[in-house]
Amino acid sequence: MSKRGFTKCSSGHFRFAVTDKDAKAAAAALTKIEALMQKTESYWTAKKANDGVALTKDARALASEAAAAAAKGSLADAGAGFEKMTAKCNACHELHLEKR
Repeated sequence: MSKRGFTKCSSGHFRFAVTDKDAKAAAAALTKIEALMQKTESYWTAKKANDGVALTKDARALASEAAAAAAKGSLADAGAGFEKMTAKCNACHELHLEKR
């Protein structure tokens, strides 16, 4: 468990890392999100849900870009990428919430 009480919530870890100005922790959280998006992409591929696949591919790419920005110490760019990524996540959840 992290110092903030989160165990698995990488989004929460990212937000707290930005608040703490901890670029290394932000990059780590985004890398975890990227890995989760890879698993999610595989899930939607198996379900033959092309819109879900496309959204998770986009989210994974944005997580990767944001992680790279955080690794370079640019928390502002990482945060902007994170916001774009969460828009993709939210769009997918709205489309597929009841189909899971």
